[in-house]
Amino acid sequence: MPDNRKPADSKRTTLPRDFSIAEDFRKDWETLSRSGKHDMHRLKEAMMLLIANDGPLPPHQ
Repeated sequence: MPDNRKPADSKRTTLPRDFSIAEDFRKDWETLSRSGKHDMHRLKEAMMLLIANDGPLPPHQ
């Protein structure tokens, strides 16, 4: 059976903003990013939509 998972490197991205005040957030982001279990690009996109507050979020995929 083929393995359809993405490699961990393709899921990593930088923090969406400067979170120098929220040290816990930075640590959590780095932990999730290192684990390779979560697509950080999708997480960052969702966070930016929430921050922008331009309208309703797209449907869950």
